[in-house]
Amino acid sequence: MTRRLRKHIKDARFEDEHEFDNHLVKLPKIKILFDSNHSRATGRILIKNSIKFDKKLENIRIDSALNGYVCERSYLTHDRDWYVFEFYSIDSHKQIEFKTKEDYLNWTNITTDDYTLRLDERTTVPFHHLGLAGQTGSGKSFFIQMLVDQIISKETNHELFIIDPKRSDVYQMSKRINGNEKTADKREAINLIKTFHKRLEERQTELEPFFQNNHNKTYKDAGLPALILLIDEFGALKESWKSLPKKERDTVENALTDIAFMGRQIGCILWVSTQQMNAQTISTDIRDQLVLKVVLGPSDEQTYRTLFASSVEVPPVQFSAGLGIFSYPEFASVDKPRILTVPYCSYLE
Repeated sequence: MTRRLRKHIKDARFEDEHEFDNHLVKLPKIKILFDSNHSRATGRILIKNSIKFDKKLENIRIDSALNGYVCERSYLTHDRDWYVFEFYSIDSHKQIEFKTKEDYLNWTNITTDDYTLRLDERTTVPFHHLGLAGQTGSGKSFFIQMLVDQIISKETNHELFIIDPKRSDVYQMSKRINGNEKTADKREAINLIKTFHKRLEERQTELEPFFQNNHNKTYKDAGLPALILLIDEFGALKESWKSLPKKERDTVENALTDIAFMGRQIGCILWVSTQQMNAQTISTDIRDQLVLKVVLGPSDEQTYRTLFASSVEVPPVQFSAGLGIFSYPEFASVDKPRILTVPYCSYLE
């Protein structure tokens, strides 16, 4: 890999010099560091910075020199001495199949605890507000059901409140898990949102003494379960509210905004799923609080720009069911989301 990089940098004519009859090419120093020398699935390439090379290294694309690996993002070290190029193996994005729930949960348990979720081979994230988009056939419903399987398998008894206005697979799954009390279609959605908002207010009161004596802590430190409100097909649900009086619509919108703004620390989590995302689907106030953002399958430019950022750089990949992009502060920014390869859980069929 180092030889290929050096050859490509030489061919790019980083710096040519002629000394008498000799043709000289000066190359920057290169270091390659794998995150695991056993698997060699991911790693970093460090290329020494200098005044002569700085601008060229800022704009260089090294994928063609990696042979089996893809560069995911690049940045300068804090001391500005090195350009860092993070890469991953192409094989690491092959979709894993799980034929039983037990196999799937055993795989998730390798990297998770009671307050985290495993998304793919490389990514495990804490519970957080989630914005999920995916068109029909993108694997969105499967992904939701897989996340729910993880939640209910935890030793901590987290509570799920699920709204599916179309009464599709997510609704039927919720009926089996939650019964009628925590499951709603579009007719009962408003009541369930109000119930969840009341639980949020109760949780605030419950945690107030703990927070007074424990600064900068969360519900996890208090040993409390998460309360998760999952709204599938939010765009269709919001469309059905147009016939309601404005006062009632505002009440629901304010309740969801409260959950998005105040829920993270006290463990009231909002998951919102929709086929397409635009400015009318979810208010900016709520959308900005959806820290974990995921788009599965191929989607439209408006969805990418609305959910992530107007300057988002979508990787030039042919997306299929279960393959998409995501952003989360520790892993990828909204400007440069990372590829996500969700496992295929055939046991859900």
